[in-house]
Amino acid sequence: MEERIYEELTDRVKAVAENVEKVAVIREDVEKIKAELAETREAKSATEAQLEKMAADVAEYRAMLDSDLGKSGSDDFRNIFNQFVKAVYHRQKGLPMPAHLEKAAADYVTSTDATGGYLVPTLVGDQVQQMTLRSGQLWPFFNKVTIPAGVAVKMPYESTLASVAWRVAQGGAGTEIDPNVAWGADTLRPSWINGYAKVANEAMTAPGISIPDNIAMQLMGQIVRKIEYGVLLGDDSASAYPHDGLLVATGVNSQTALATPTLANVANFIGECIADHEGSGDTSENFLITTDAVAHVLKSAASATGANAWGDPVSGVPAQLFGYRLITSPHAISTTNRLLMSPLGKITVGWTGQFSVSFNESLGWASNETWMMVSTHADFGIGNPDLHHKAVVTALS
Repeated sequence: MEERIYEELTDRVKAVAENVEKVAVIREDVEKIKAELAETREAKSATEAQLEKMAADVAEYRAMLDSDLGKSGSDDFRNIFNQFVKAVYHRQKGLPMPAHLEKAAADYVTSTDATGGYLVPTLVGDQVQQMTLRSGQLWPFFNKVTIPAGVAVKMPYESTLASVAWRVAQGGAGTEIDPNVAWGADTLRPSWINGYAKVANEAMTAPGISIPDNIAMQLMGQIVRKIEYGVLLGDDSASAYPHDGLLVATGVNSQTALATPTLANVANFIGECIADHEGSGDTSENFLITTDAVAHVLKSAASATGANAWGDPVSGVPAQLFGYRLITSPHAISTTNRLLMSPLGKITVGWTGQFSVSFNESLGWASNETWMMVSTHADFGIGNPDLHHKAVVTALS
């Protein structure tokens, strides 16, 4: 009996010992796991702090980029523009879209103009225009308004100015303006203006090649120059649309011809212009406009006498002659050179505010080329023609 009890107690002691041993092992594992968890928590806290700092930096940088470049957050808008052009090509041709163009296609190739192609997204277009429009000489000074394509809008301009008087005393009667101001109107209906260029198909499909956007930007610059051509010369076909340019409308305001572009003759021209439109109000908008050939002669004469501040053509700062800003244009000529005085800020260009890009297969038949078309819609009005003047330069020397 006693022997059996002893054996049972021995078995129980062994069982308890085994359980205690297991518990000790488990406790060691728990302590080890607790230590590992503590290290993990510490590492996690450090990682979260780093991520928060990185997120704050990214948010700051993205806000800065969004402010300048819109939703893409990219500082390479030329690359975005290039991808946009290529995405249009692939979309219009029905070609499989490469991975590097998927974002451009998804984000930007979303709207189509009825007659112009795929609109360049504002995100990229604003930046591209800043580069493209440097090719314009007169464009930066025009009054530009945005008008839907083909929609007729009457743009008012002052035909005559009213006189304005101070009220003599508080409570006294107001003074009626005299004479009553008269207004004219230019009806602007932005019409399609476009240009074509051949592009090799390899350039349209090769990643990393930026030839297409370069050609597109050249076409945009040529469109701007064509609008300036219209403002100065009017429509070549002499049709009623678009409006007459300055050289046509100023026919009634022709000043004494310049036998040669000497400083004395230019001073006489300016005096005649001022006498004719002295009552036109603010004359600070007046520019002198002529050809490069005339400007070259004037610069030589003015530099010799210190009569000018010739500006910086590279950065776009106009030259000054007798205090007036001087701009050259190859279009300021009709059979012979012309000298014009014009308030460019009173000339209104109505346009859609966007360029578009598309491709035309019917213009070329070669298997390895595509015709790229860049277009916009524009019209112009010169306002009161009495404010614009011209003179013929009969000879350069």
